[in-house]
Amino acid sequence: MKKSVVDMVVAGLVLCGLAACTPVVGDKCQYNSQCGSTLTCDTSVVDGYCLKAGCRQGECPAEATCVDFGTDTSYCMRTCAPDDECRDGFTCRAAVECSGDASLAVDSGHPCSWEAKSFCGIKP
Repeated sequence: MKKSVVDMVVAGLVLCGLAACTPVVGDKCQYNSQCGSTLTCDTSVVDGYCLKAGCRQGECPAEATCVDFGTDTSYCMRTCAPDDECRDGFTCRAAVECSGDASLAVDSGHPCSWEAKSFCGIKP
């Protein structure tokens, strides 16, 4: 009986360890496979950036916001408040709230967030 309890504890620890390794929006990456099954690796930035392409309002994971960059380009990007919440090489960028015509915000030089949240991105 003790052996089965030990086996269960070990299995639980292994599962917890695996859950901690689940990729989230904003993680470093080199390949899409490093971002899990629902995210993509943007290799155009230093050390890569796990994100979800083609998002709409309310479709991003809890740690992210849907940012519209215009021309039908939107991504789930990691949310932030102060700069120290973004990983090295990124800054916390303010995003105006998207309206019915998200392109207006983008035309003014600022991406917009449907959730009106700041996001970790490269410096403009």
